[in-house]
Amino acid sequence: RKKKCCGSENKMIGEVSREVEAHNANSVQDDDVKKLDELDKSAKEIGTDFNYTHKIKWMNVTLYIVYHITAFIGLYLFFALQVHPLTMIHSALLVPICGFGGSIGAHRYYTHRAFKATALMRGILLMLFTMSGQNTMWAWVRNHRQHHKYCDTDADPHNARRGLFFSHMGWFLTQKHPTVIKYGRQIDMRDLDADPLILCTTVHFIGHCVPKSTCGMRIPLKSFLVGYVARTCVALNLKCSINSFAHAFGAKPYDKSILPGENKFISFFTMGEAWHNYHHAFPWDYRTSELGMPFTLSTTMIDLCVKLGLIYDLKVASEDSIKKRILKTGDKSHE
Repeated sequence: RKKKCCGSENKMIGEVSREVEAHNANSVQDDDVKKLDELDKSAKEIGTDFNYTHKIKWMNVTLYIVYHITAFIGLYLFFALQVHPLTMIHSALLVPICGFGGSIGAHRYYTHRAFKATALMRGILLMLFTMSGQNTMWAWVRNHRQHHKYCDTDADPHNARRGLFFSHMGWFLTQKHPTVIKYGRQIDMRDLDADPLILCTTVHFIGHCVPKSTCGMRIPLKSFLVGYVARTCVALNLKCSINSFAHAFGAKPYDKSILPGENKFISFFTMGEAWHNYHHAFPWDYRTSELGMPFTLSTTMIDLCVKLGLIYDLKVASEDSIKKRILKTGDKSHE
């Protein structure tokens, strides 16, 4: 494997900060990666038409109400100790473990291509994400690439300018804005279209999702309510809080012209996914935050996988480019 701007090829990966500085200079010049998620220049022209009213999809509303009611039942069974202890442990552990499938897999790898991964690692990440029940990998990546290109405009699937509820969950419950459909067709998805693993999990999504999430559990109904419904509902709302709360609250030390902010509270519960002002300023940076920021468990896990040889060619913004961005567009809140 080719290393970028590194010393001897047989040198073991040492401290993460040194390894980052060793090869980031060329990594961030990968135009094929950057064009996937960089903010489109036409985004400001698209804007948000507040006179437009979304049509409600009542079937989705009904399903989401039922989903959340049954999730609350599952949570009651969990906290009332009405399920087997192993089921409780299994369910609790899957929340963060499957969360890595989203934060590391769907987000940092498949959407932003912030690093490269071995076939084994890709398979693990894809399996974990599928078990989270958050749509197919293809659909998730397409939506997120579109979100970055047209952030908080009518071409953004979960435009935060339409309010906290819409960006959190309302966009699931309404028909897509015509502009979302128009620009969604232009998102480059050729890399995922050529991936047979992505195709397999897209075609057989439910067949992969539910059995893997509930296997080994006792008392099928209770296990399903706790181990799948409650678990995935909690994880989904945590993930959606990034789209909503992290776009509404937080300082903007890197770019004050956009809505995403640095939200420490949400970052704690999403394993480092809500250092959002930095992430939108440097979406291809595998850390999604400046090195050393707290609550970056996903970044820590990536660094561990680097040492295990499962992940390589990390892409990182240089200190110089970060400082320039802070001085040019930041809100002066950087410490």
